[in-house]
Amino acid sequence: MCQVCRLNRLVTKRRQSFYLLSSFTFSCFPLALIPLLLIGDGVQADSVIIESHRFDSDNIRVGDLFHLVLRLNAKTDGDLVILPLDLSDNSDLEVVDKPIVSLNSTNSSTKIYQIQFPLQVFTTGQHRLPPIRIQLGQMQVETPRYIFEVRSVIKNSDTSDQIKDIKPPILPPIQIWPYVVSGIVVILCLVAVGFWLHRRRLDQPVKIKEPSLPPHEVAYANLERIKVSGWIETGQFKTYYTKLSLVIRRYLEDRYQINVMELPTSDLVDCLREENTPKLIRGQIQNFLERSDVVKFSELCPNKVEAHQLMTDARKIIGLTQPRLISKTTD
Repeated sequence: MCQVCRLNRLVTKRRQSFYLLSSFTFSCFPLALIPLLLIGDGVQADSVIIESHRFDSDNIRVGDLFHLVLRLNAKTDGDLVILPLDLSDNSDLEVVDKPIVSLNSTNSSTKIYQIQFPLQVFTTGQHRLPPIRIQLGQMQVETPRYIFEVRSVIKNSDTSDQIKDIKPPILPPIQIWPYVVSGIVVILCLVAVGFWLHRRRLDQPVKIKEPSLPPHEVAYANLERIKVSGWIETGQFKTYYTKLSLVIRRYLEDRYQINVMELPTSDLVDCLREENTPKLIRGQIQNFLERSDVVKFSELCPNKVEAHQLMTDARKIIGLTQPRLISKTTD
């Protein structure tokens, strides 16, 4: 009988505890609804979201100017600040100018920004853009490392037109009289045909044949061939520096239509001054040629880091003097 009484008391206590817990839950339920009601009344958290990104060109080549375009959705107020890019691990990547920020649309709660980053790359292959940090008011967002591909300016992979050494002269055969007679006959025929063609073209206007590629693309292609020649790895620094100097001189001659192949460095810089080339660019060209001359005309042996830097400086000179990028201001 005592056990039955104890069991009834235990059941009674549990029922009282359940009733107290239920009463407390129903009394706190209105308080839990207050944050939900506030959110339903229009209280909205601040946020900055990168909706999309794209590159304005699907065929990026070495030295080309292209843009990364970001679309930013912002639900906060404040000044938009783009923090500097960390390019310490991307020496061949350059930000050409300041990013262009435009406000596409706005309403009481959302603003849509479009940001364009002008970029330029001097090596081929796959590249990873460093993260871009954007701050708007108290909010900050960081982009992923966007990947893009840079192609060579060479149209195909044929290596038959690479820079080669000069071949020795071919000695004529011992029995040359048949060839001499045939050569004289051929020459006379060619002279007759040439004279006839010359008389025919007297009344026709002279047409100047345009080059198949602009000078800067030809120069970039030659630099690519020097890069894969292996002269740095085999220690042929004199050949490497001589070829780089010839490529830049040939480019300057074709770019400005002046004869600079045989000029000393100082006279070449004077010719560029007459062409209204900016002083900063002239200084870079003079520094490049003087460093090349030191190795060409002496027994100085540079290290591999200096040799690779000379290739980077050559690409920068071509990129700065292209017709679409050259500055019109003079000193």
